[in-house]
Amino acid sequence: MSHDKSLLITTSVVAHSARKAAAFDLAIALDASVAYDFEGEFGPGVNHRRAWELAQCPDADWAVVIEDDVVLADNFPDRLAEVLSSAPTPVVSLYAGLHFPRHLAPPLAGYIHAAAQRGERWVQASTLNHAVAVAIRQDLVDDMLDNIELLVDYMPIDEAITVWCQERGHEVSYCVPSIVDHADGPTLIDHPDGIERDMPRRAVLFADPR
Repeated sequence: MSHDKSLLITTSVVAHSARKAAAFDLAIALDASVAYDFEGEFGPGVNHRRAWELAQCPDADWAVVIEDDVVLADNFPDRLAEVLSSAPTPVVSLYAGLHFPRHLAPPLAGYIHAAAQRGERWVQASTLNHAVAVAIRQDLVDDMLDNIELLVDYMPIDEAITVWCQERGHEVSYCVPSIVDHADGPTLIDHPDGIERDMPRRAVLFADPR
């Protein structure tokens, strides 16, 4: 749970047993809850939903769910509080990927580079393209969970949240630059699009050069 002068942020880590050590190290570093999926018992969609349930706190301003293979920017808690204190929408992606999903990532990458050149901190979209690190305003989490309950059985979590956003008229903001990156190890998910993840799963722009 993170604090600043004005925000209370609760965090949960989506953890697979194949990344157990990294997941619990991340949880300790962030004082976060852990939604632990032993050998894929729940599956990624349901386990993400469990993580959002664990991140709920009636007194909090924002809930954040982070996957177990992220790379955090330096001083991440402070950067997170800074980002969320100026967020223009109630749904925020802390990561924008360079290559995936292939039909959405390239145009978003172009918008992000253009925003960075102009010194702007945000790009808004109608889709949540990733579930690597996502923040949702706490007072909307219950409604989101109710709406994705059945969707996560057959739809990736980012697509399920996108359905909810579009039904409710919520835009998604991507912070520029991303304050998490992807560790880019092998994926543990059978992606419904059938596209092999053979290109780097990295942020378009990351706050800390790697």
